[in-house]
Amino acid sequence: LDYRKYERAMRLVDLALKQEPESQDAIQLKAVLTALTEQPHRLPDEVKTLHAQEASVLLAKARQLWLEGQQVPALQLLTDIGKRRPGQLGVWVQLVKWYQARRDQSKVNGVIKYVQDMFKDKPESMAMFTAMLEPDPEKRMNYHLAQAAKITDPLAKALRLAQMYFLYRKTEEGFSQLRTAETLDPEHPTVVDGLFKHALGKSEWAEAEKYAQLAAKGNLDKVQGRMYEARLAEARGDFPKAIQLTLSVLRDNPRHSQARAFLGGCYLKTKETELARKEFLTAHEQNPSNVKALMGMVLVADAEGRPDDYARWVDLAYKFRPDNPLVSERYLQLRESRERPEAVIRHREQRYKSQPNDLTNLSRLGALYDRTRRYGKAEAVYARLIQATGGDNYIETVWGRGYVLRDPVADLKEIPMAATG
Repeated sequence: LDYRKYERAMRLVDLALKQEPESQDAIQLKAVLTALTEQPHRLPDEVKTLHAQEASVLLAKARQLWLEGQQVPALQLLTDIGKRRPGQLGVWVQLVKWYQARRDQSKVNGVIKYVQDMFKDKPESMAMFTAMLEPDPEKRMNYHLAQAAKITDPLAKALRLAQMYFLYRKTEEGFSQLRTAETLDPEHPTVVDGLFKHALGKSEWAEAEKYAQLAAKGNLDKVQGRMYEARLAEARGDFPKAIQLTLSVLRDNPRHSQARAFLGGCYLKTKETELARKEFLTAHEQNPSNVKALMGMVLVADAEGRPDDYARWVDLAYKFRPDNPLVSERYLQLRESRERPEAVIRHREQRYKSQPNDLTNLSRLGALYDRTRRYGKAEAVYARLIQATGGDNYIETVWGRGYVLRDPVADLKEIPMAATG
């Protein structure tokens, strides 16, 4: 199940049922596998609850169905999951958003009423659900910040505020809160790791070295800080040192999947693609959902000009991590080369609704509108891009196509679902 090898899993379950026909675990697992592999992708009434692992793979399947345009099966499967894991608020929020995307207000109201009844004695859960549904990200963020501000312990409060700021991509505010936390506990793992990443991003090598030493002191990476040293060396372009350090980690802990994927990335940057492929593949075998290993195999295939392998790894990455932005973007680009543009346009419009600031998606959407001669919509998309970037990357494209861009604000109204904000 972890490796998404459903046919093999089904054979094993059938074998188990031959030996123990009344085994409830085997019966349930067979029902889950059937929902994953066969239409109509539903769970039978006999399945009353779901384990976390089962819910996780079923959620991934529901997202996959939705992005492939199979909206009704996706909604039905998501509803089945929610009824068997009722406390998982994210499922109900996703269900509401999908019905909103279909403009099915009666279904939206029905789900909200169901959740209200379910959490009538849990006001905090209901408040969280309401906040998660808030379409305005600023209001949603302010709700979470207000909840975090109620924490009485100063360190816990600063860490929670940092987490919320990072969640809403307010990185400077997040790092400011980590600095506050640092004054209270300079060796706290979250503080050390977060400020190490910040120093790397700013190319502040002395600061990064300081936090790498603190990480080694606390053994935060479980390998005496060597992975922090390796990450610092890689960021500075010292790939031989980064590779040497990571190899020493793998000699001590050969099943360290994240270290192996990191090593693959170093080899890719030094253009040693054979070695990169070997490390990414091993990392994937050790941890099939390791997104860095999956994307590493995608990049290796791309670098070597092997389109069939590239497509296979993109498809596999999407099967494991359809919710990862890098994975789903590659998958949509692959679909652009396989399918009629209209099918992909619908999904890029859906992404625009949920992620209006995803400029890569907007750029691809504009190109698709161009390709299908929807010039008014393409013009509006390019207007949005120029507004967001200052125009450096898109002015030439726009001028080359003869767009006028009369009024970018007015043009935004031409983009489907642009008013979602």
